[in-house]
Amino acid sequence: MYVIYHSLKHKQEKEENPDAFKIEKWYSKEFTVEKLSESVMADLKSAQVEDGMQMGNAPPNTFMPKVIKPLVPTEFEAKPKLIQNDGNL
Repeated sequence: MYVIYHSLKHKQEKEENPDAFKIEKWYSKEFTVEKLSESVMADLKSAQVEDGMQMGNAPPNTFMPKVIKPLVPTEFEAKPKLIQNDGNL
């Protein structure tokens, strides 16, 4: 298993070994890919859910509308009009 590191904390490592770091295509950020050690792999495999920890879906996003359908104007105007529908939030 490999892990991708992308952090500003690796500045000294970047200066010492610039060939190990690649540049991400879309955001032009530097990163490195390293193999996880056996001890880290064992820790990840033996991880347990702690008592009281809740697992599940994220809470609902209150900024997303509940109904997503386009509003079709009944009459057409020469200039666009701002449509606000606060009841949909």
